[in-house]
Amino acid sequence: MLMATGGIPGMESYDKLTLAFKRMRTDESDLTFLSDHLPKNQQMTYPSYSEVVANYETFLTKPGSMAQFIYDAAIGLGMSACELMSVAEENASFTGEELYQAFVNTSFEGISGSVVLDQGTGSRDPSSALYTLTNYVAEDDSDQGVVRFEGIITDVFQGEWESISPYTFSDGTHEAPLDLPMLVVDPNDLSNGIQVVGLVLCGIIVCASAALGYWTYSNRKVHVVRASQPIFLYFISAGTFLMGCSIIPLTIDSGDVDKEGADAACMAFPWLLATGFCVSFCALFTKTHRIKKVMNSAATFRRVKVTPLDVMKPMLTMLLLNTTVLIVWTAIDPIQRELVVVSKDIFLRDVETRTICNSDHTPIFAAVLCAINIGSLIVAVTTI
Repeated sequence: MLMATGGIPGMESYDKLTLAFKRMRTDESDLTFLSDHLPKNQQMTYPSYSEVVANYETFLTKPGSMAQFIYDAAIGLGMSACELMSVAEENASFTGEELYQAFVNTSFEGISGSVVLDQGTGSRDPSSALYTLTNYVAEDDSDQGVVRFEGIITDVFQGEWESISPYTFSDGTHEAPLDLPMLVVDPNDLSNGIQVVGLVLCGIIVCASAALGYWTYSNRKVHVVRASQPIFLYFISAGTFLMGCSIIPLTIDSGDVDKEGADAACMAFPWLLATGFCVSFCALFTKTHRIKKVMNSAATFRRVKVTPLDVMKPMLTMLLLNTTVLIVWTAIDPIQRELVVVSKDIFLRDVETRTICNSDHTPIFAAVLCAINIGSLIVAVTTI
């Protein structure tokens, strides 16, 4: 406990006052004088204040923490009165206001140290007081379910701190404990194993797509490849390449990149997935649709010429729809990485968190993309 006090054992002024108090305790005339002047209960049956205090076993054995302040206050008032009388005319008197003004302008060395008063409030200037830090330690011999504490002054402040004895903390040691238990936060990040597996699968898809695309280009003049229409094979390879790359943003945690990088990874996932699916699916659909038109013409013994541009129109339409939705999504309400608190400790600190990619309108835009792509799939199944 930190408190202002008039002195502590070992200080010359405190020890002198303690000795004077003890002499009063053994002087019958002093005790009689105190008993006569302490308040008495004239009409009460229980012991008076003077009887209780005068017979208390620790009465006048030590000054306590306030006696020095009271003593210095009385001395200060007396010195102020003497100062007023020394400059007054014979038989003159002074008012309470004059005494107060003289008192607040008084400074002297008292029992409690250098006494300086605040002229605005009349109180003791806090910087002139003595402060003690008292350590209350449980006594070892406490029994019968009662714990007794002993107050030990460990530090004194009078202009600067001075250590008297080591401070004992609640754990019985002199080492200051942490203000709060060490905070351990579980961010629920992806494990290294999951990230590695994801990147390996991504690498397999990307490499396979690139290799097949290169093989198609290298064999583009071979009859079988030409009959399979290389332009659509390129689109299928490109689409699977983009869908494979969509795994990369999923392996990025908030601890791997900064906030801007995490937000970009969140928005990159729907771009790569939707565009890749659209390119691959539309390539398969238009290729199959082209073959169907040729077969239908052959069944009616009619000759029909189907150009790549004719069958690419559905692909361009689908790609335009997907791209438009993604552009509007990115411009209006892009997906961002958000921190979600899973649990807190008893001190209301976050101890378990996780991050998610989210935006206010994510369900709406995702539903529109699904409707476009699933709708095209249904149309393809019903028309082919």
